[in-house]
Amino acid sequence: MSHVQPGSIINVTASEVVTFTITGTWADGPGLVFAYDGTVASAPLTFANKADTDEVVTAISSIKDAKGASKITVTCGTASVSGSVTSIVVTMPEGADGSKLELVPTSATDTAGFLPAVVTKSVAKNNNGRSFKVVRVEQQEFP
Repeated sequence: MSHVQPGSIINVTASEVVTFTITGTWADGPGLVFAYDGTVASAPLTFANKADTDEVVTAISSIKDAKGASKITVTCGTASVSGSVTSIVVTMPEGADGSKLELVPTSATDTAGFLPAVVTKSVAKNNNGRSFKVVRVEQQEFP
């Protein structure tokens, strides 16, 4: 930004990044399902495809609103398995709140298949959607 005036507003639109970490045993039978803002996806993420990025994106894309349209469209999803730790990293679209994305067992009865597995979530907010007002401008010249 070479020309910024006091009073200018700078918008930050970096996408939020959500990381799900599954630690422990994840049995073959039950699956996990994504949910966003209280709406549950129709396609589960199963043990067999837990490290398939296309399957992660498909599972998240199956979260539909009341009119049948996808609630969010994930632009990038990565997944990896290292021993008993599965890591799923999802980059949210600009403006979407990553704290509303959840990963839970497909039903209450499926929790037995995940014991003693633990699902944790972290969200890198990246100042998504925030704006800043320029208060003071200082010009410096460097040799």
